[in-house]
Amino acid sequence: MILKSIVLTVFLMVSFVSKAQVNLNEYKYIVVPTRFDGFKKENQHQTSTLVKHLFTKKGFAVVYDDNLPSDLNSDRCLGLVVNMIDNSSMFTTKTALSLKDCNNQEVFLTQEGKSKKKNYKDAFKEALTKAFDSFASLDYAYKAKEGEKQEETIVVSFENDVK
Repeated sequence: MILKSIVLTVFLMVSFVSKAQVNLNEYKYIVVPTRFDGFKKENQHQTSTLVKHLFTKKGFAVVYDDNLPSDLNSDRCLGLVVNMIDNSSMFTTKTALSLKDCNNQEVFLTQEGKSKKKNYKDAFKEALTKAFDSFASLDYAYKAKEGEKQEETIVVSFENDVK
């Protein structure tokens, strides 16, 4: 009886750990909405710009949902859409970030960040920064799928230009 419960526990733990390991390297873009659900205005409390800044700092190619590049417009599966989950109460701001793929399947969910600051802008900044700590252990580097051509970086040099 005890042996069966130990084996079952180990099996469940291994299956959760294998499901939890997500390969974000398959996605080229992170799409940030200009207005998150639950807010009345675009970039309210500077949440959109903060989320874009945090992802950019981590090395992701980040775009707003109203300014998509042509390759992402033609293939939505190149990007993940960020959704902010706001579980705030009266005295505590609580947020988490969810990344969803083109099939609206959740690929990654951050830990919940909390703040007790009274100013909404400062509270969301602290809570989102704490939630973003979930990405600290991830090393992101986009890897193109087979058959997909990668864009080459163009380097412009004016060194030998006509004088």
